[in-house]
Amino acid sequence: MSMQAGRAARQAAAIIKQHGWNQGGWVGTPIVPTGEPNPVCIRAAFNLATYGIVAMSPSPEEQKFTRWMAKLGLLPEDGNEDLNLADWNDDEGRTKDEILAYLNKFAEEHDPQPVLP
Repeated sequence: MSMQAGRAARQAAAIIKQHGWNQGGWVGTPIVPTGEPNPVCIRAAFNLATYGIVAMSPSPEEQKFTRWMAKLGLLPEDGNEDLNLADWNDDEGRTKDEILAYLNKFAEEHDPQPVLP
C-alpha cells in the first residue's frame, strides 16, 4: 500500500473539483473568464498534487496510479502508461465523474480514511 500515492490521488480529485476537468490538453481555458482557475486533465491534476506545478514528467504517485489502472485493464501495460492515461482522459465519452471515481477508488485502496460521524 502506498499512502503517499493515495493522498496524491485524493488531492488530484480535489484539484479537478476545484479547477474543473479538461480534455484534449493539460490545461484548458477557464469556464468563465473571471480569473477562476483553469480546468485541468488528470495528469495535470496529479502534477499539481505532487509537484505544485503542471510539469510534464509523471510523478512516482502518478506512475503507481497508471500501473493500477493497467491492472484493472483500463490502460495497456506497454511502458507508456503516462501517455495512455492522457489518452484515457481524452477518450470520447469520458466524464469528469468517471475520472473522479477512479481517483477516489485508488485513494481509498491506498490510503483509507476513517469515516467521521
